[in-house]
Amino acid sequence: MNTSKNEKIILSIIKYSPIIFVIVLSFFITNILLKDKKLEFEKEIQHFQETFLVNNKKRIQEEVNKVYTYIDEEKKNSEIELKNFIKNRVYESHQIATNIYLSATKIDKDISKENILDLIKSTLNGITYNNGRGYIFMASQNGSAILQPLNKELEGKGFLEFKDEKGYHFVKTIVDTIENKAENYDSYYWYRNGNKEDTYKKISFYKYFEPLNMAIGTGEYLYDFENELKERILKRIRKIRYENKGYIFLYDLEGNCLSHIREELIGKNRMDYQDKNGRYLTRELLTYMKDKKESYVSYNASINPVDSAASLSKVSYLKKFEEWGWIIGTGFYTDTLKNDVAKKRESLIASNNESLEKIVYYSVIFTFICIILSFFVSKFVEKRFKEYRLSIANEVNKTLEKEKLLIQQSKMATMGEMLANIAHQWKQPITVISMANGLIKLSRENNSLEIKAPEIKNAINSIDDSISNLTQTIDDFKNFFDPNKKKTLFNIEDAFIQ
Repeated sequence: MNTSKNEKIILSIIKYSPIIFVIVLSFFITNILLKDKKLEFEKEIQHFQETFLVNNKKRIQEEVNKVYTYIDEEKKNSEIELKNFIKNRVYESHQIATNIYLSATKIDKDISKENILDLIKSTLNGITYNNGRGYIFMASQNGSAILQPLNKELEGKGFLEFKDEKGYHFVKTIVDTIENKAENYDSYYWYRNGNKEDTYKKISFYKYFEPLNMAIGTGEYLYDFENELKERILKRIRKIRYENKGYIFLYDLEGNCLSHIREELIGKNRMDYQDKNGRYLTRELLTYMKDKKESYVSYNASINPVDSAASLSKVSYLKKFEEWGWIIGTGFYTDTLKNDVAKKRESLIASNNESLEKIVYYSVIFTFICIILSFFVSKFVEKRFKEYRLSIANEVNKTLEKEKLLIQQSKMATMGEMLANIAHQWKQPITVISMANGLIKLSRENNSLEIKAPEIKNAINSIDDSISNLTQTIDDFKNFFDPNKKKTLFNIEDAFIQ
């Protein structure tokens, strides 16, 4: 009964344990895959956020650096451009003077140089440029002014010993140009627009005019030229737009707004502007950049031009153009990050759900296939187990048959031994009986013999004793195989004596 029950338990284990194992394993693997997918999802979102910040910071830095490089190149080229500009003006005036001289001498060979000079002066006197700031001047070999259209009171006066604020004798360079019959660039610091307090750098060009042994020249204050250049640069910067209304804002160190997407702010000083939280944002940013050349800053802007309803949280990159005291900047709003992250999250969730469905789908298929395989394997194992059990049972039966045969053979051998022992025990009594019986027969047959009665009595007694011994022997052998025979103590010496 117990054996049959144990076999059923073993068969149940063989049948169902692989299926249960496959289901548990499949569930475990599916759970791990789902957790890994979720972790991968969160890592991808985090990576997207980090990448967004890095890429946007890099982007706004590149935009600012583009503008910075553009301003720097224009600044570096401004002096070259100015030199080329004034040189061309002098060349034009020199050609005009040459044409006047040639025409005048052709018409009147006896015309005096003073008259020719007056003709040239009256012509060049009317030549101006740069909104009237630029003019043509002429100087003699002794350093006196021949033509000064904007300062007529200076004409005829000598300036050979004039020095700028740094002690440079710039008029001597004009004299050297005449003496060397050459042309030269020159730069010096002089008063601008009659202002006798501040001096400004001025770049000039002189060219020798051989017919009258004098120099024709012109000059321009770098300050005025750069102001025009700045306005030109600012007009271009104000038009810059990149990606989703990105723009460049620009302030000077005094807080004046030079460029912004909001045109109403341009030209206004924003140093005392307070946002809705009472912060002096412009002042704080300019103070922060006072001792820095470039930096990223995070703050709440006054307006979001991309989405007026969105958050004003902003990250900007600021860079200082030292030579002009400009702060160049641009930035991005973090709400863009939130929106992009939300879109990315939706995209990833859709992709993730699709992947999860595939995982579950393939997991179910895999589990189903494994269950079927496990079922057939368990069936095969069960069949082999039954065959093995049957073969064992057959072997056991054969062994039992052999053991029965051996037992039977053992019994027969034991019976043989027992009969031999019985025969041995019976031989002596039978011999005694035979002898006694022979004596009695002899006495009957031979009445003549004198056989005493006691001898016959002893023979009969011997027959009785032998018969008793035979009976006792039978009983002893019968009791020898009695399984219920009680154990008794005996003296081994008595056994040997008997």
